[in-house]
Amino acid sequence: MPIPTTTASTTTSTAPTTVPSRSDDGEAPVLPVVRDTHVLYSSIPVGQSRSQIFRMRANGTDAVQLTSDQSVEHDWPRPSPDGTKILFYTAAPGATVTDIDTNNLWVMDADGSNQRLVLPRGAYGWTRQGHVEWSPDGRQLVMAAGGAMTTDLYVTDADGTNPRKVTDRGPHMAIDPSWTPDGRSLLFIGCPQESPTCWWWEYEVYRVDIATGVEQRLTNDGFADFDPYMSPDGTQVVWLRCTGLFPFGPWSIFRASTSTVPLQAVALVDDGNINSSVDFSSDGSTLIFSRHVIGLTTWQSAATVGRDGTGLGFVGGRPAATGQGTPVYWP
Repeated sequence: MPIPTTTASTTTSTAPTTVPSRSDDGEAPVLPVVRDTHVLYSSIPVGQSRSQIFRMRANGTDAVQLTSDQSVEHDWPRPSPDGTKILFYTAAPGATVTDIDTNNLWVMDADGSNQRLVLPRGAYGWTRQGHVEWSPDGRQLVMAAGGAMTTDLYVTDADGTNPRKVTDRGPHMAIDPSWTPDGRSLLFIGCPQESPTCWWWEYEVYRVDIATGVEQRLTNDGFADFDPYMSPDGTQVVWLRCTGLFPFGPWSIFRASTSTVPLQAVALVDDGNINSSVDFSSDGSTLIFSRHVIGLTTWQSAATVGRDGTGLGFVGGRPAATGQGTPVYWP
């Protein structure tokens, strides 16, 4: 059976496009923005020890540092659909993007100015929070959050207020949320509810309807699956899979058509290296992701590949000098 979803119209990667209008509630409509001209990522500046948020052109040139606080780590930049704001996390020194116990959610303007705290650690009783994503219309956020032993999916308003719990999975957890193009459902990673355990090899891709909380299991593969994202036109899902010893890897990118469930996985980038943090271009033709080729000295570099698996290469034509984690197109 297909994944229920409303198909979104496709756009050309560098053409002006708009996110849904806000005129239905009296607010001014979102202005057109030029898509995919830049990339956001996290990196440790030369001579420093804490990761910061950077912006560069999509061809790998003109890197600009947007944050500068050397007391905490900065990671997971996420631009608003209209390109005016950027969400990001700060965390304790030494923490990585997978260490969600010390995260604080911040937002800043697109040029790095006006940085302000959105959700501090401990907000709403959460001791863990991570993997925030804007809704397609920019009016809501989704994140995984919860206590020491479990996390569920919560949707909030764009300013972090009015949290609504979408899943209730108990010890089985729900992580790695992302939106379907119509904004009505979420993809996430979880374990089968009927399983008495929740080991990494039981992590599967799920979809949940936000209004009803009804879940649909999309994969059944016996691998550690992570970070599912649906293409802008709603026809494909991509996700990460640990194809070796968890968590060391290798890590690969798989894709599948949404027309059939369980998803029929096809390898997109499966070459024995470490590939992670996938993001679609606005027209869905290209994916940007973090890539580490075994044997290279740089741990992470922004890379791209066509939706059909062709054109694999590093942004700028070579590995980054200082690493580029969690890359995402801006806006």
